[in-house]
Amino acid sequence: MRLKKTLGFIVKLSISAGLLAYLFSVADIDQFVGRIASLGPEFVVFGWVYYAVCQWISAYRWQLFLVAEGASVSVYRLFKFYMVGMFLNNFIPGGLGGDIVKGYRLHQTINNPNLAIVSVFLERLTGLVGLTVLAVAVSPFNLVKLQSQTALLAVAGSALFLLLLMLVIWCPPMARLNLWLSKKLFPKALGEKIAQLYMALYSFRNHRRTLLGATAVSTVLQLMFAIYYALAAKALHIDVDPIYFILFLPAITIVTMVPLSIGGLGIREGVMIGLFGSVGVSSADVLSISLSVYSINLLLSLFGGLMMFERRKAGNPREAT
Repeated sequence: MRLKKTLGFIVKLSISAGLLAYLFSVADIDQFVGRIASLGPEFVVFGWVYYAVCQWISAYRWQLFLVAEGASVSVYRLFKFYMVGMFLNNFIPGGLGGDIVKGYRLHQTINNPNLAIVSVFLERLTGLVGLTVLAVAVSPFNLVKLQSQTALLAVAGSALFLLLLMLVIWCPPMARLNLWLSKKLFPKALGEKIAQLYMALYSFRNHRRTLLGATAVSTVLQLMFAIYYALAAKALHIDVDPIYFILFLPAITIVTMVPLSIGGLGIREGVMIGLFGSVGVSSADVLSISLSVYSINLLLSLFGGLMMFERRKAGNPREAT
């Protein structure tokens, strides 16, 4: 099993490295280096603080789902789980590796695996919904920019995907079908566990206020993420309309979740080059923005590594404070 995981990591790392090597081969390296050299240390410090605040807000959003089911976990503890997940996400394939770690840590705290998994999933889902709501909301005011077929498909495709996903989860006829499939497609023991997990997810259909509240928080949070990227572009002296970050981030985030690379590295940059290239932003500039934000977040995630080390050193106690 350990050999299989090691080989999987090597394959995903190779994919990330190969994709980045190709993207750099078609980009203007001198332009990229010039952009990166213009990034001052003050923006790096600002990025740490800004993104840490975003993570704290994300932890608060996560807490909303736990409170709805009567679980008591402090925002601070959830924030620590976020930071640990952010650190380990640098070594785990896809953009969901950190979510797996967060769910495991939460399960250790509340001893409720179904709620741990469902809350992490809903926290991620409402984040994507909030991001897409934001993109759809600004679209009517930016029809000229959306004349790009790629831009239009990015917004419409993300919205359609999430709408279908929510219908599959919470539409009563689909619920009956999902339960039937869990019994027919899997061995009995596994099928029962899947059915229990799905029912825990389906039960949030009755927590509509929580879902709406989390989506509202997500909309504000995703606006902050878009502003973060826009500020990074400005710090790099790259002229790009900030509205494109709102329009394109839903599609970028969804595609990056595919577990084919390490932390989405390479895939994210490829998708960004395709989308931003359609509105005239050069490959070198896109790589500068994406890798600058990634590097700043990577440095911030080292604090998550320290938190993980502290927890192990303390004997990994269960705390639900």
